[in-house]
Amino acid sequence: MTTVPKDLRDHAFQIATEVARLSGKEPMAIWNSENFQKGLQEIAEKELERLKQEQK
Repeated sequence: MTTVPKDLRDHAFQIATEVARLSGKEPMAIWNSENFQKGLQEIAEKELERLKQEQK
């Protein structure tokens, strides 16, 4: 499992908050959903791969 950088995590929480506002749900319900966390993990892994490619 890739650790999600703080700035990405902060931005993702802002997105979760906006989704919650639009859907009438609690932000933590969106944030803690399996699909949201899975998507965040996938983004973090892609970003890590991109950074590794830049170092080459």
